[in-house]
Amino acid sequence: MNGGQVQGSGAVFSAATLNIGPAAGAGLLILRGTCTLDGNVGPGQTLWVNGSPTGGSGYLQAAAGVTNAGTLRLESSGGQRQFSADLDSQGSLTINAPTAFTKCGGVYANSRSLTIASGQSLAIASGNQIFKQSGGTLDAQGEFRLTAVRFNYHGGEVRGKPGPGRAPLPCGGPATSAAMSRITRCCW
Repeated sequence: MNGGQVQGSGAVFSAATLNIGPAAGAGLLILRGTCTLDGNVGPGQTLWVNGSPTGGSGYLQAAAGVTNAGTLRLESSGGQRQFSADLDSQGSLTINAPTAFTKCGGVYANSRSLTIASGQSLAIASGNQIFKQSGGTLDAQGEFRLTAVRFNYHGGEVRGKPGPGRAPLPCGGPATSAAMSRITRCCW
């Protein structure tokens, strides 16, 4: 996709490689099965990792890191979602299905909006991964499970109920929310 817009109910890609060029316009792009992303999610674009209509899993990978300046949705009526790429989320990131970030050595940053819906989960485990909260809001209404992962907190607000796990917290700034103020320099 190197220009124009996607209108209507969106374009569906199954087990595909999706190239989003810098001139791509607004639109809804729906990914099902195992897909590879080459490019970034721009303003006005929504990338929906959906699995399949029958509840199958969805897996998104990218060789290069992904910058999300639009909306990245990992959700559907069933199945698990996996995301395997470095992520710099400067837009909206919505978790509404059991989701795992799985890139070995992966770095995931939120500076705008990360929402984990009630009854859903985002798991990041081992593999020398790092999660950075540098601004915006981390709204963990569901489970935010970090296991043997580094959590760098540099700003923004953490709402909801950060979940159990074993993430060392080298707090890089003052706790600016009730949820973070319950966490000290130990682990969760």
